[in-house]
Amino acid sequence: MNTMYSGDCYYGACTVVARDTVPTDPQRARKLARASYIVSSVGVFVTVFVLILVFGLYFNGAFCRGYWVMGGCYLHRSRDSFDDCFDKDGIIDDGYCYYN
Repeated sequence: MNTMYSGDCYYGACTVVARDTVPTDPQRARKLARASYIVSSVGVFVTVFVLILVFGLYFNGAFCRGYWVMGGCYLHRSRDSFDDCFDKDGIIDDGYCYYN
């Protein structure tokens, strides 16, 4: 399926004109369209899967460098009293004060 081209250049601008036409192949076009649809669909599914995986790991504490307590990540843990923990904007769980 070679197409012969002829063209002219004037002042650095070139034009190309096809001499022969190549007949279209509807069956090949359908195969390419189907392949394109499949590849793009797989790309969308992979993207959604990766996003779900990353957000799932994040909200389960996989990226927490401190203490994962009651759905939150806290950097520090101490045995402060309730008032001291409240002053640090922390939470109390299992006798410890967790705060950032």
